[in-house]
Amino acid sequence: MALPPEVEEQIDPTRSLLVVIDMQRRHLDPEVGYHLLDPRTIPRVVAAAEKALGAARAHRVPVVHVATCSRGPVSWGAVERANPFFAYQTGKPIPGLGRPRQSGRNVEGSVYAEILPEVAPRQGEPVVVKRRYSAFYGTDLELLVRGLRTETVFLLGVNTNNCVLATAYDAFSRDLRVVVLADACGSMNGEEYHQFALRQVEAALGFVMTTGEFADLLARRGPRVSA
Repeated sequence: MALPPEVEEQIDPTRSLLVVIDMQRRHLDPEVGYHLLDPRTIPRVVAAAEKALGAARAHRVPVVHVATCSRGPVSWGAVERANPFFAYQTGKPIPGLGRPRQSGRNVEGSVYAEILPEVAPRQGEPVVVKRRYSAFYGTDLELLVRGLRTETVFLLGVNTNNCVLATAYDAFSRDLRVVVLADACGSMNGEEYHQFALRQVEAALGFVMTTGEFADLLARRGPRVSA
């Protein structure tokens, strides 16, 4: 899964961005989560995400965290539950997960919406809050990307076939170089959906690599934080 040499030569770590998508308790904490990855997959995804964050921080690659949550009811009622597919699927089994979709729990300030402590933002790392799959839709991620003069986005997180893939499509549409860190991604829909999304990225959107390869790339090409 290593990048082609001619692609690696074009990557400038100072013009790159690590986007950490929906590493939240509802997906990754078996104590409180409900739309969970396979418990056997969670340790691998979290450890890989930690490794990617460590490499990015060590080599001055900017990091942006993304979290999905909804607003609580306002005076006029619930304003963010209008999506017809979510309305249809609520209470029905989620493909691959086998448990019903739950709605109305992942609200701002809830334990479900919290980013897992192991991969939580550090001071100065922005958090983008989104309401739909893509991290670009209705957020200020594009302003961050443009302000940092980003050319390459490295994506990791949950769910590979939903939010990671939708963000990859939107990054591609903005003429950004897209790289997905495969072992730092996972899907509540299961391994088959995870692998499908990675194949779709390789077929149509960009590149796939491991966090080990990401760390090695930065070690070869990136500046390092002084001790």
